Amino acid sequence: MEHLERYDYIGSVLYRERMEREMAERRKKREKEKLTENEFNWKPMHVNNIPDNSEMGVYALLMRRNDGKIKGVKYSILYQYEEHSPMLIYSDAKVEAYILFYADYDDIIGPWDYHSVSRQECAELYGKENHFPPELAYYDWITFSDGDIHNFGRFLRTFQSLEEAKAYAMYYANVNSGGINKETILKQEEESRIEDHVNRIAHYEAYQMYRKYYKKILDAISEENCFPDSCSGGGVYLREAILKKVPEITEEQLRMIWRELPFVIEKRTQDWIEREKQFSENYIRKAKKRKPGKTKRTADQIGK
Repeated sequence: MEHLERYDYIGSVLYRERMEREMAERRKKREKEKLTENEFNWKPMHVNNIPDNSEMGVYALLMRRNDGKIKGVKYSILYQYEEHSPMLIYSDAKVEAYILFYADYDDIIGPWDYHSVSRQECAELYGKENHFPPELAYYDWITFSDGDIHNFGRFLRTFQSLEEAKAYAMYYANVNSGGINKETILKQEEESRIEDHVNRIAHYEAYQMYRKYYKKILDAISEENCFPDSCSGGGVYLREAILKKVPEITEEQLRMIWRELPFVIEKRTQDWIEREKQFSENYIRKAKKRKPGKTKRTADQIGK
């Protein structure tokens, strides 16, 4: 065994050397594109997104452009304050833990941040006939509405220091980046603000198309009998049916108004509601038989 000689096929040697060179180049490229602390713009999170309220943590947004959409992730670090007693926290309580969360956004529409107002501004807004400015009402249902700041996403880990939590978020972002790196990350500059207004105009036009052709859209939903969901229940087929029946609407416009499509007109939804109604009526009928001494009441009276 000591005198054995090894012979490698020249093709294998050349292949292995080429693969090693390619792997080295890939590692070098990945190292160059890795996210650093400079890409994480940590901002404070306040209760109800009002700066005058207590700080409940920090968050950072990372975004990129892909397939004509803005996609991104949000890292939230929630402060766990020390409790004096169950659910009683003093204003000077110390932070005993830092909890890291991760939220993924597949299609970001609207401003690339949260709109926050002070208590004084809130009081002034509530004192007016229109409680909130139009842009707040517009952004109420899209990606970064005020309420979404409380949507921390998926729990990752708990840490003893803020520095550890931030460092882990950066490590996690480089391993599970979703295509976001130093080369692809978008900067929140003036261009994004222009893009935001372009999105507003596009949504306005999409809703105008919905108002104009909503009868045909509802007919397509009823005929296809599919739940208008993008990921289950035949949503893809329903979109195709709507686009075929209403060729004036583009696929992008349909995506914008998708959540406005009512599913209550579908036959299977109506059948389900009818079954639920019968189940409740039967339950009330059996309950009356079990208690003959009780005063009889109608289903309408019970509902009231």
